[in-house]
Amino acid sequence: MVASDTLPDEKLQREEMYQCLIEAIDSLPEKYREALLLLYSPDLSREQIAKQLGLTRAGLNTRIARAHKLLRRNTESKLFGSTTP
Repeated sequence: MVASDTLPDEKLQREEMYQCLIEAIDSLPEKYREALLLLYSPDLSREQIAKQLGLTRAGLNTRIARAHKLLRRNTESKLFGSTTP
């Protein structure tokens, strides 16, 4: 059983992490932000996203991987004060 006083702390931590993620997404260069936002749109396939952005499927995958790497760096820096190479 979890003590009731830890639940508000956990909720606050989740809210802070969510806000940090939103800020990190907003701070991405537009081409990475756009690719990520389209990726998480339930209505579009990767092929459709690639076509919309004028990329090949491989180009889209590269852009998404780079966006995730930037997000990881930005969020780790904000949350933990360090970054990964």
